[in-house]
Amino acid sequence: MKLNLKKKFTLVLATIMASSCISVTSFGATYADIDDVPWEGAKDIIQSVSDLGLISGYEDNTFRANNNVTYLEVMQMFYNTLIKSGADQYMDIVDQASYTYIMEHYGVPTWAQKATAYFLYTGAIASSDLSIFMTNGVSNAAPRSDVAEILGNALSNQYSYDRTYPSAYAYADSWRFSSDQIAQIDLVSRLGIFSGNTNNNFLPDDNINRAEMAVVLNKTYPILAESAANIGEITNIVVDGTWYDLTIDFDYGDTYVISAQSGLTDVYADTSGTQVVSVARLSVGDRISVVYENNIASEIRLQVEATESTTTSTSDASFTYYDILGNITEIDDYVITFDDSTTWNEEEVDLRSTCIYYLDGEKVNYSEMVEAIEDNDYEYAVAGMNLYYDWDIDDEVAVEVYVNELYVELTDVLQRSGKVEKMESTYITVATFDGLDSNSIYYASDCEFYLFGDEIDDDDAEELVDNGNFYIMAYCDTSGKATEIHFLEEPTAGHDDDMETWKVSSYAYNKDRDDKLIIYNGTEKITMDIDTDDIDLYILDFELKDWESVSGSTMSYYQEDECNDNGYVKLYFDYDGNLTHVYMAPTIAAFDTNLTSMILRKGVVTSYDSEDGFTLDTSEYIYTMLTQYNVSIDDKEDTYIYATADPNDSGKDVKYPLSIPGMNTSSKTVFEKVMANFDDITLSIDVVATRSGEVQGLTVYLEEVNGTFVSYDDGDDEFIIALSDGYEMKLNAKSKPDVEADDDDDFDLEELEAYKYKGTEMTLYFNSKGMLDEVYMPSSSTASTIKGVAVGSDDGLEIEGKSTVYKWLSSSKTTVTNKSMTSTALKTIQAAIEDPDVEVYVEFTVELGTTNVSMITAYVLEAEGELDEFDADDKIARITTDAGNTFSIEFNAGYTVYIDDEEEETERTIQNTLEGTTVTFDFGDNGKADAMYGES
Repeated sequence: MKLNLKKKFTLVLATIMASSCISVTSFGATYADIDDVPWEGAKDIIQSVSDLGLISGYEDNTFRANNNVTYLEVMQMFYNTLIKSGADQYMDIVDQASYTYIMEHYGVPTWAQKATAYFLYTGAIASSDLSIFMTNGVSNAAPRSDVAEILGNALSNQYSYDRTYPSAYAYADSWRFSSDQIAQIDLVSRLGIFSGNTNNNFLPDDNINRAEMAVVLNKTYPILAESAANIGEITNIVVDGTWYDLTIDFDYGDTYVISAQSGLTDVYADTSGTQVVSVARLSVGDRISVVYENNIASEIRLQVEATESTTTSTSDASFTYYDILGNITEIDDYVITFDDSTTWNEEEVDLRSTCIYYLDGEKVNYSEMVEAIEDNDYEYAVAGMNLYYDWDIDDEVAVEVYVNELYVELTDVLQRSGKVEKMESTYITVATFDGLDSNSIYYASDCEFYLFGDEIDDDDAEELVDNGNFYIMAYCDTSGKATEIHFLEEPTAGHDDDMETWKVSSYAYNKDRDDKLIIYNGTEKITMDIDTDDIDLYILDFELKDWESVSGSTMSYYQEDECNDNGYVKLYFDYDGNLTHVYMAPTIAAFDTNLTSMILRKGVVTSYDSEDGFTLDTSEYIYTMLTQYNVSIDDKEDTYIYATADPNDSGKDVKYPLSIPGMNTSSKTVFEKVMANFDDITLSIDVVATRSGEVQGLTVYLEEVNGTFVSYDDGDDEFIIALSDGYEMKLNAKSKPDVEADDDDDFDLEELEAYKYKGTEMTLYFNSKGMLDEVYMPSSSTASTIKGVAVGSDDGLEIEGKSTVYKWLSSSKTTVTNKSMTSTALKTIQAAIEDPDVEVYVEFTVELGTTNVSMITAYVLEAEGELDEFDADDKIARITTDAGNTFSIEFNAGYTVYIDDEEEETERTIQNTLEGTTVTFDFGDNGKADAMYGES
């Protein structure tokens, strides 16, 4: 059967090997004929899958293990397995009804119609396929190959096909597999669901009995059950008070909004489920598994593996998203006193009456938390706190601040955090959250440094600090020295995201009294008193592209002139609800596009996708591009977007600057064409981006380019090299690059300008400023194509009349074409070359500067062997040579078979007469056989 599989099953499978099956035990209820099984161990497997509801017996309480399974039973059993494992949902009765007519037309009985309709609905089978399911009202048995094809297509949505088909070709009878089914047979064999008999034959045309089918289901079920966990990616989060509405794109294809709430929803930091974290820890892009009912989540697990820390059992990630981090020194009368790890000051904050408490990953009440902290045998009570802001804006803006969630870990490790300012050999200096103070953390003698969980040495750490703005989480011992320092891209805590942005009506400076700030709350104006002795004022400076501390008079002028009598402010309050900081900017966007808020990073590009963006080795962000770059600044508002002088020397300032110093033109189009050839180049990028990864500006530094030489013009200082897709990079050659060749002493710039080396493979190297510095030509500038009769393959490819032995690469790195046989496996060609009964002519290509065979095409010139099988329809003859090799020879259309020099056309006569006898062939110019000869 060749199913018209128009659409794969809608299911996603976890990457687990299915060679182990679910555990089986004996159960109370058994079939009347349970002892009548093909092998003793089948009984427990049959009983297990029956209890799971994957397979059932007959009305007379028999199982009939030796009966062949039919196509309709396969539909029902696979449908049961999909539903019972949770991988999919029951077929909707309305959708099922639309297939009733066609199923009745082909005689599908009522009991199988729901399952059959499901596979028609998903497109796994076509209605025409139903014609082979039954004959004269009797269900037809399904052969092993068809069962494997159906199951393989279901699994292929997650597991990639291996196009070398190693597991399929491992079967002794692999030559019997059709091209339509070999991929699926390879996949289900690789997963351990199907296997061969004692002679390693798959037996594709043999039927599969019900006991064997029970084994297939027994091995398939855990794969589907594992995938049935509701796993997906968070694509949006909306916070409504204490509720978090999570938009989740599930792996099985659906998108739902699931609501979560701290205290109601248990959120775990990793798949182990040992460390509870706040719902606020979740962010867009997180992969999670979720257990929910009526769209309310009861449990969420971040899909990361648990890792052990040498300092604390709490992972870095679990402390990254709290509003406050600190060490609790006292908790009394619902007030917490703590050392703030971000400001390094002693602070106090009230606990909300509805606050929820977690101690060492377990939920506790207030009294249990107080008792544990008072009786703490450890040095520290490290806390992560999420805040609740009770706003009162009737008369003026006021706020009361409470702890809404408290997560405490008792430990001998103190945490310190901040934004890195500088790094020295014995200490690192960080700025506090408010930016007003700096503190130094000294290293313990055995201090270790980490980037994204991977250990790095101190030299790499210092280089990292030079390549962007990083934050740290330092784990300090009881002496206050750091034993571990983890570099992070996000601040470890801080409640700025909870601060409102207000539109400004006016800012009135008063020399003798408090200043007056008037803001909109959306419907009415609110007046606030600003005591500049206690409140810090900041404005966004265009030249600095950052915040500048100012006086009240300067802020008043800024609001009138730079903000056109409007503008926006963010207000920051301390834990007692007192206003401490006012930040003013002309636009809301400026709060995200100033240098303090943005990511500044330099690194080597590690991946690129035209739609998804690029990644750097120094960052975990995926950086996405804007629609336009190097855009002329048209109005005053534009001056508050990240901008620089035009990289293309227009003499104007531009917003969203994109510069490629090593090329004659800098534009997004040029950048995309260069990146489309990512495999040909190495480059690093200085990037300025928002916290969402949206690139506001970038400088691209070429480091290495591989391609073919086009031209060099000394007068125009231009060097052109073509990349693999034909795109011609026009490089700036003002620096007059050095030239070097392995085997040409005359190689120089003048020779290049004369086009002597046009089309030659070259490698270009660039200096630290991204400018062309060196042109290198390898010893072999073009790939070599070699032809001839192959005379050996064991020690490498040997060609008649040539002394060179060419090196084989692995099959995955070699492009193979076999013009004479059904197999395209490299090992088949190698075996044919070594076989005395076969002569092979080859055409092959070696890699530049090597003897490595990267591509080979084989033509059989002569072949002799014992005929195993002849298939007239497929035009294939399978032979075994005296050396024991088995080859499947392909015929041209219009081929001829001769027996005793007489032409014979009847397949049965050919098979019966020549099977087991020696046959020879004549081959055409295209490599396929024109004739086969044998004797009776």
